[in-house]
Amino acid sequence: MSTRPSEERGAVAIVVAIVAVLILGAAAFTVDLGMQRVVRTDMQSTADTASLDMARALANGVVPGSSGWTQALSSSISGDSTTLGHADALPAGWDSSTSVCNAKLCAQATPGYLDADSQFTTTPPAGASSYNAVRVTAAAAVDRELGSVFGSGSLPATRTAVAATQSGACYQVGSFALGVATNPSILAAIVGDTAAARVLDSNGLATASVSLLGLAAQLGAVTPEQLLAIPNLTIGSVLTASAAVLTRAGDTSSVNAADQLLQLKTDLGSLASTPTHLGQLLALGQGDTSALDADIDVLDLVTGSVIAANGVNGVSVPGLTLVVPTLGTLTAKLYLTAPPVIGCNGGDATSAEGYIELTGSLGVPLLASLKNVSLTVSLANASETLDLSRQCDPHIMWVSVFDQTLASVRLKANVYALAGLLKLATIDTGAPSTAVAPVSYPLAVPATYATPVTTSDGHIGLSVSNADVTVLGMLDVGALVAGLDPLVQSLGELLTDALLPALGITTAGADLWAVPPTPECGVPHLAG
Repeated sequence: MSTRPSEERGAVAIVVAIVAVLILGAAAFTVDLGMQRVVRTDMQSTADTASLDMARALANGVVPGSSGWTQALSSSISGDSTTLGHADALPAGWDSSTSVCNAKLCAQATPGYLDADSQFTTTPPAGASSYNAVRVTAAAAVDRELGSVFGSGSLPATRTAVAATQSGACYQVGSFALGVATNPSILAAIVGDTAAARVLDSNGLATASVSLLGLAAQLGAVTPEQLLAIPNLTIGSVLTASAAVLTRAGDTSSVNAADQLLQLKTDLGSLASTPTHLGQLLALGQGDTSALDADIDVLDLVTGSVIAANGVNGVSVPGLTLVVPTLGTLTAKLYLTAPPVIGCNGGDATSAEGYIELTGSLGVPLLASLKNVSLTVSLANASETLDLSRQCDPHIMWVSVFDQTLASVRLKANVYALAGLLKLATIDTGAPSTAVAPVSYPLAVPATYATPVTTSDGHIGLSVSNADVTVLGMLDVGALVAGLDPLVQSLGELLTDALLPALGITTAGADLWAVPPTPECGVPHLAG
């Protein structure tokens, strides 16, 4: 029987001791990392909550660096009393005027701004007048549970969150939407005779609205960006999704409107499968989910989807006439080239575009007459956005109108005398337009849900006094043409005072409506 040499005795104990130390060290390392991860999770939760609280304090007028600022921060982090970490001391480099500590953790709330890329910065971006964001850093220390193995000390656990304040509101810009909802000839040109009859006979559709949030969810979108970028969207799918949202509302009027929408989809026939694009109907501030809280009128959604689908010349309505007393009759064609648009928060909306053409002849028997008259009125164009420089008020929103152009008018005609036997002149006024300086308009809530604010008086200034005129083969602007000026101006008045208002069209401006819900002021949201 062999025996171990005396010099080998005790070797196993040494190996066991070494292995035990390694196992204990690994266990200590694992426990420490686990504890640090738990505390980091606690710090992230604290930073998220505190950043929202401090953004709210910022919106409420608490001054960064004041005692009120640190009191608000201290109150916010006091709720995190169960964290496994502890606070050793205020971390090096932290500003005591924006930082606080308790027994569990330290926190620093730094005021700043969100730049154009939604990144936090302490440098004011161009045009920024006040802080709109807060970055909160929460820090705690984690004791080494088996510090005796690898020495004493603690591990840091630090996390950061950014919150920003936002003011959200939505508005609708356009003017022809009211006209297409009530004018059979226009609506029929947009959606067809059968569908138009159904819309006009349905009280449910006239008063129905759907939330963009519900519509987005039904179409599989979560953010405004996703809603505007839904691929392969058709008019029929918009109607089906809207009907589903109305059905879920459950009340009798909504369910009735949903049934009407589904029947309308059938009435549209092949038009229902036409691709459309919600990006032409909605101008939503990017990255801001609060825009999805807005409601959109079902009729606007239907007619707007069709016009957006048809493209540049969305709809042409022939057969309209303008009677000029004692002078004659002009035949009118109305073209609508863009649907009404809803703008939310930072999104820029462009007013409804379109133009009217009048053709025919006018004149006084045995005296001067205008033949081959072609009068084209391009309706006003303007872009609008929320005026965020104004103090937010839940009862009023300010919409800034910029890049606005008054109606552009062009008159072409031949001037005849002697009962049309003698051609005296050819007139072409060109196509002038007048730029209007940017201006902000207040939209009172809820009054402007139903009654719009109009950006101008709607009158067209039309004159031939500066027109290009060929008189008997020579360029001349004489008394004859000047004498026609009252006639031409009366045409403009008939257009703006009679024909266009009957169609629900504003020629020299835009109509602005507020869109439910009421404006949100200083609502905090996590931004990073």
